Amino acid sequence: MATKATITPTTAAARNPFELPELIHRLSRFVTLKDACPCALVSKTWTNHFMSAVWFKVDFKVHPRFAVLSPAIISKNGHLIQVVKNASSFPQVTVLANASVPETLPSPSRLKSLKIHSMCLTHDGLAAILQGCPKLSELRLRHTNIVGTPTQSFQHTGVTIFCASFKSIYETAPGSRSLLSYFPALRTLSTYNFGSVSTIPASRIREDTRRYCPYITRYRLEDDTGAIVPEFLVNIAHNISGIVFFHGNMSLETITAILLHQPTLTSVSHFYVQQDLDLEKADVAPVSTHFEGSAHYLQLIPRCCSRLDTLDLHFHEMDMDVVEQGSWVCKDIRKLRIRVKGLDTEEKILKAVALWRKGCWTRWQKKAGTSVVKEDGEEEEEGKEQCKTDLSIEARVARHLLQFEKLWWVWLGSTSNSMDLGLAATAYHKAASVV
Repeated sequence: MATKATITPTTAAARNPFELPELIHRLSRFVTLKDACPCALVSKTWTNHFMSAVWFKVDFKVHPRFAVLSPAIISKNGHLIQVVKNASSFPQVTVLANASVPETLPSPSRLKSLKIHSMCLTHDGLAAILQGCPKLSELRLRHTNIVGTPTQSFQHTGVTIFCASFKSIYETAPGSRSLLSYFPALRTLSTYNFGSVSTIPASRIREDTRRYCPYITRYRLEDDTGAIVPEFLVNIAHNISGIVFFHGNMSLETITAILLHQPTLTSVSHFYVQQDLDLEKADVAPVSTHFEGSAHYLQLIPRCCSRLDTLDLHFHEMDMDVVEQGSWVCKDIRKLRIRVKGLDTEEKILKAVALWRKGCWTRWQKKAGTSVVKEDGEEEEEGKEQCKTDLSIEARVARHLLQFEKLWWVWLGSTSNSMDLGLAATAYHKAASVV
């Protein structure tokens, strides 16, 4: 009886798990915006937690009325905003610039990556953005023009990745300031040029690039004219470590230009064009017929570039007869994204990867000093001989991949398995590092 008398309604209410701050906080992390709004009205305690979920992300495309909220509401909850999307008009931008929010004043911006799309900025406006983002490391200006004459000189030493159109980076107007001058520590330059052949002299481009950004080693060149990629590789860039370009830019001239950078080149890749791949209709990604007649020249890249750790030529189909005629010198390659003639079904692709994975596991067991696990009663020596004499396309590809002990990520064309069991190779390397 005494025990029952101590269980009061107040005590029972205090034990309600939905009043525990830790639980409420965790629930607020997983609810949708639609559910967070009514949850914020349950109680004052719930309001404190769920208002963060309501205000965490502001997407003007989904909620255009946010731009007309009163300054009082913005002042009260604006400090909870962490992500802003689709702010494309002046009212949408200015509604966020509410100086009456005390929580936003003491701490500097923690923004590290910024993409500005379809806008027009002055040089002073760009400088103001850079000054307000001291931790910024990546800036992308897509379809954005920088106009006017700068009235101040400013450099952001933290930005290492910069993207803008070719014309806006290498401005030809007299007295204009190059956008590269803002980023002296730049490592990766991403630029695009569509529909027009550049008339800017290569000497001017080389002078600006080396003067303002001497540390650039990686280039991402989106160009549908086919002229900029070899121009950069031959006459402009030096000490290149990485190059990304459209597969349609591949030519004998491009390959020759790539080989000029053998001592420093670590990555050669194509841009991934999503519209060329229908994941719902195809089990195997398509290949391009571009450069098909001269595809054997592609072998010069892995045969000559010894420091290569990433090779992504996923639109071009390699012939194993040609591959096996020479040795790939890039023994430290880690990521490989290619297509092979004959691996034209998902079943064949997955079988080739499974054989590669099995070979990785066997190699790890030997390095660890443990006995090789036998499968289905198969003797180890018999398995070795069978692997060596198997002339199927799957076995030939697997044997080629096993030449590279640091290889951990492989893609051979399967649309349902983008990593093609690369996680198994990761597990192998982790286990090998322990040994």
